[in-house]
Amino acid sequence: MALGKLFQRPIMITILVVVSFFFFVNFMLYDRTNCHDRLTDAKREQETLFKHIQYLENKIKKYENANDVSEVKDTLLDPHATPFFPEYETKGSKNIEHPIPIVVITHNRTNYLQRTLESIYSHIDRDKFPVIISQDGTIEHTANFIKGWQEKENIIHIQNVGRTNPKWKTRSERAAYYYIAQHFRFALSYVFDYAKYNSVIFIEDDLEISPDFFSYFENLQIVLNNDPTVFCVSAWNDHGLKDRVKNPKALYRSDFFPGLGWMMNRDLWNELKEQWTIEVGYWDDWLREPERRKGRACIRPEISRTKTFGSIGSSSGQYFNSYLKPIVLNEKYIDWDKEDLSYLQKQNYDKIFMDLVDSAIVISNIKDIEKYEDKTLIMRYKNDKQRRELCKKFKIIQDEKAGIPRAS
Repeated sequence: MALGKLFQRPIMITILVVVSFFFFVNFMLYDRTNCHDRLTDAKREQETLFKHIQYLENKIKKYENANDVSEVKDTLLDPHATPFFPEYETKGSKNIEHPIPIVVITHNRTNYLQRTLESIYSHIDRDKFPVIISQDGTIEHTANFIKGWQEKENIIHIQNVGRTNPKWKTRSERAAYYYIAQHFRFALSYVFDYAKYNSVIFIEDDLEISPDFFSYFENLQIVLNNDPTVFCVSAWNDHGLKDRVKNPKALYRSDFFPGLGWMMNRDLWNELKEQWTIEVGYWDDWLREPERRKGRACIRPEISRTKTFGSIGSSSGQYFNSYLKPIVLNEKYIDWDKEDLSYLQKQNYDKIFMDLVDSAIVISNIKDIEKYEDKTLIMRYKNDKQRRELCKKFKIIQDEKAGIPRAS
């Protein structure tokens, strides 16, 4: 027994040393494996921090005569104030009086972004439409992918590094929609407050565009800027299924904001930026609310100038197969510079629309449509339930936002 006790303690010590050594070796191996990644992340965060500090120092110098410099710092660090932007070069557009930037919103879907950029550069006029890729966050593989495109095209790359967690209204709300809204605000502030553009086109990284996409927006900008009853121009028709559209030149005033490739101007941003706080989620529905729309219309085409292929994303493919995938893309080039768009002015459009309604043929059964070719027809409904039933029969999306049915 005495001999057993004599050897018991050294054995236990030896076991502890071996176990400790085992954990130490595994920790060192794990640490060495991840060292490069952690060092890369640290360097990127350090560079971003230095840029923030440099930006603040430059701003503070401009306020050297202020009574209290700390007040200036507090203003600059306000999350509702204009966000931080590095000094991005904007060569290639200086000779154009009023270029229209196209902002591509992206996060981490580089395979989608590749397809979108290929579509853009198949049709773009590089002198008139500078391309800005706005990345939500600093994911390295996305940033490197964009750098690869910058080697062959004059692309401006900005990154939203200031995500803020909002106060949730309900437990079912998804954080992604609030982050997307913050990202859009960041990009809008860059375009209007920092880069001083007068208008902007937004598309997301899951859209392809039509051959006349840029001609369409370039000429519709005139309508947007000269008609105070128009608050945006969209490339999308929510009901633009193949057997529901016909005329590639037809445009409409709609009370519904469609999104999916759209243009707005500085005047609207000046209205919205004080309201567009970090508490805003579901940004497109927020724009559709009466407080923002103020009775104004959005111009949309009969045949869409964008097509979405984004079955994977924040909305988890909501409506994609049933309502989004079947929407057709216009394939015919229309030179919109040669088109008379004066009919879109409210006083002209309202008269044309009411004349069509007054002369339309009222039908009560969908089957009756086949009896009339190239005629304006009306089917009436008494309530929202009946409207939704009609939408089902026509196989078009049924929902409404802020009391406005889609495409109405």
